[in-house]
Amino acid sequence: WTGYYESGTKKYEIYYKDNLKNGSYAYWYDNGAKMTQCYFKDDVLNGANSKWYETGLNQESGAYKNGKQEGYWIFYDTKGVVYKEQQFSNGVPNGKWASYYANGVKSAEGSNIDGYKEGKWTYWDDKGTIIYQVTYKKGKKISETPDSKEKEIPKK
Repeated sequence: WTGYYESGTKKYEIYYKDNLKNGSYAYWYDNGAKMTQCYFKDDVLNGANSKWYETGLNQESGAYKNGKQEGYWIFYDTKGVVYKEQQFSNGVPNGKWASYYANGVKSAEGSNIDGYKEGKWTYWDDKGTIIYQVTYKKGKKISETPDSKEKEIPKK
């Protein structure tokens, strides 16, 4: 199936087999820039997934398995700068997680297990200086650096 905007610009292209989405699935903005590209198997998201802003810059990329986020995902701000990287397993955050300031400097890094913060998480200021560290067990804070209560994380 292919749909078009009133202007004649392609709006979407979806492949079906036996009335179920199968294969490539794409949407475009009315300016012609691609909005999303993903893949289906038997009406369920499976495979690479990418989204873009109307400007054409990356918004996010990752993959789905059986309709759930799987593996490494990366997210971009409207200027195309990475603001978050995250690992997923069966749709749940599992593994490395990192966030970044608009200048590209890492703001936080840690790991998730079954969707919960786990182990040591480190937080930096926008110049790359560590401002504090926290250790988590199943999402609960169990320790932190002595001065972390006195410092604030700069807003993005």
